[in-house]
Amino acid sequence: IILSPVFYRTRTSAIGLVHAAEKWIFRLESAYQHTLSSDPLLQPWIWSNAAALETNIEIGSTTATLLTQFYYSKNPSAADNLISSSYRLFDQTGVLGMRWNYSDDLTLTASSLFESKTLGWFWMLSFEQKMSDVLKWGMGWRDFSAAKQGLIKTFEQNDHANLEITYYF
Repeated sequence: IILSPVFYRTRTSAIGLVHAAEKWIFRLESAYQHTLSSDPLLQPWIWSNAAALETNIEIGSTTATLLTQFYYSKNPSAADNLISSSYRLFDQTGVLGMRWNYSDDLTLTASSLFESKTLGWFWMLSFEQKMSDVLKWGMGWRDFSAAKQGLIKTFEQNDHANLEITYYF
């Protein structure tokens, strides 16, 4: 087995717009990346776009942050199932997320990603509780499913729960 690095140069041009209005934040972004190297294994270009909307809502005396995003990318070739194509998950994808600070010590988080090309879903729910200034713990669940072959389908058997304990020193 011989491992050797791949060196390549790219040129990226991008534009972004953010507008904050009262309770809402709007974001638009677009980027074009062109590969300057002549290596045939490298994708020659990619055009990526994103639109997002964020707001906070009051739930009793607490605040929850809600976020929705849509990604759209254009590529000259089809995605494969290799790790080098993992960024292609965002070719045509919608994302919803929520973070609710229920109290100073307890945070609840939920998010969902829908990839339209493979009808793939990834969602997760979690909470994190602060026990002291140096100790916190949390639990979560992550779920993958897809109707068609693609990156999410690859991970379909990897649904899992996690338990975290963090100690700061």
